[in-house]
Amino acid sequence: MKFGGEAKIGVLIPRQSYSHPFPLVYLPGMTTRTMTRPLRKSSRSLPSLGLFGALSVIALMLTIVQPATAQAPKPAPATPPAATTAPAVAAPSPKAVALAFAAALDKGDVAAAKSLIAPDDDIDDSGGVRAKWVDATVALSAALRKLDAAALARFGEPGKSISQDQLHMGASLKSIEQTQEKIDGDAATLTLPNQPRPLLQLRKVDGQWRLLAGPKPDNAADQLALYARLLQAVNRTTDEVAAGGHPSAESAARIFATRMLEARLKT
Repeated sequence: MKFGGEAKIGVLIPRQSYSHPFPLVYLPGMTTRTMTRPLRKSSRSLPSLGLFGALSVIALMLTIVQPATAQAPKPAPATPPAATTAPAVAAPSPKAVALAFAAALDKGDVAAAKSLIAPDDDIDDSGGVRAKWVDATVALSAALRKLDAAALARFGEPGKSISQDQLHMGASLKSIEQTQEKIDGDAATLTLPNQPRPLLQLRKVDGQWRLLAGPKPDNAADQLALYARLLQAVNRTTDEVAAGGHPSAESAARIFATRMLEARLKT
């Protein structure tokens, strides 16, 4: 620094000089006169710097002595997972619907069976011809299972021959598995090999295949009456077998077959 034409290098020190490791701080009470005074040792105690001076010295010491702490880089924000769209589930094929329908009839699941048939074109107050046919078919199938149970309990294994699987549910399932599926727009057919006419017909309803099962409207009454007669024959034979009215399974089977034939031939 230059004062009065004379260049001298000095440091800022208080009026009473003392040695200090970090003297480059201007404190209250300093003058330009003291800036040119050479440093000398003093045995006197360190004078009071005042609150402001002390804080200034501490701040400078901390700045020089403590190394700068590098800040850890902030983690990048997590990228949200991309939205995925579930693949569309294909509607069951015509053959799958037919197999599910036959299985529902065999189990006696009326609701499931009705959900797989197409609605009638003309539905009356009772729910339509197809719905009535499902009710009658499930009732007859359940009655035949009761006959099998009663015959098995009465005669053992030979008792299984009495009903002779009159509704042919087992055969129906096997036949459906062997059919050839043909789709033409919203219509489909299931045809057995080497057969001129299809075994089953289906149509699309709200994007789902549904069976055109049951009797035609013009002969629906006769078909439902036939199922009622068959049901009566089954229930009568079941009661007789359970009560011990037949000496053998063969005897019960002959009587049951005769009643079923009569029910079919009656008009």
